Amino acid sequence: MVDSKKSRYRIEDGFRCIDVGAKSVDQFFDNRDPAPFRERDIDPGLVHYLSDAAEDLSADATFRVIFWLAEPCPPGKIDVAYRAYFEDALDRLARKGSQRRRQGASIFAIAIGVLILLLSGAHVMRPLLTGPLSNALLESVIILSWIILWRPAEVLLYDWIPAHQEGVIIKHLLTAKVEVRAGTPPQA
Repeated sequence: MVDSKKSRYRIEDGFRCIDVGAKSVDQFFDNRDPAPFRERDIDPGLVHYLSDAAEDLSADATFRVIFWLAEPCPPGKIDVAYRAYFEDALDRLARKGSQRRRQGASIFAIAIGVLILLLSGAHVMRPLLTGPLSNALLESVIILSWIILWRPAEVLLYDWIPAHQEGVIIKHLLTAKVEVRAGTPPQA
């Protein structure tokens, strides 16, 4: 069975290829970014396309990213900017992960404190309350106590998964061989 996602990418010398074509090198960069050429950000649409393609090909150990230009460009301009962009993206992802863990630990500590207060309050109130609504009130306090732990647990236990998957894709893009060629991209 042929994977329909992978069939969109041609094979050259045994490697899947992500082909990106443009008339000039300027089309690869974000026109809103006034920074000097090598420091400019890659166009967000191109980043999205490359990330999606890398996700499609993530099961393949290696693939190539080939930039096709109608107008020639000096060697090193695109591949240096490409690598710099994705290295920076990996650094940003790591910083966000550290920040998420610190925030998760902080909100977890706060939630534990509130949980202790609420459960202690429920324990103290139990002998003082009588009547049919007392059980409902006490159970509500206990349920609220556990709901308070929901977000800290989510941050610490699950929120790292999408960031990890994004990091894997960025690493695949960084390890890909990048080439710049003249002409138009061949059809897959």
